[in-house]
Amino acid sequence: MKISPRYALTRPEFIRIPPRGQHCPFCGLSRTHLTELVADGAVESIHLRKRNKARGVRVIVVDSLLRYMYGQAGTGILPAPPKSPFSAASAAAQSEAGE
Repeated sequence: MKISPRYALTRPEFIRIPPRGQHCPFCGLSRTHLTELVADGAVESIHLRKRNKARGVRVIVVDSLLRYMYGQAGTGILPAPPKSPFSAASAAAQSEAGE
């Protein structure tokens, strides 16, 4: 399965569990591994289905998947978003004005 161009530009909030025999284009984990993580409670998921229907779609919450993956990497936290180059300048300007 090729990675979709939409993943290259933005991070989705939810991802579907990939079809059998394929890996997730977002994180590279197999369908089996993802379903085991959901079953163990390590990753949050939502089951979407229509009323009175037996089948539905299982989607994984991307933030919980990333927290799990970074936790396995030993950091335990998500990396901070990149800071704006203007934030340091505005902080310096505020400290000078306060002195």
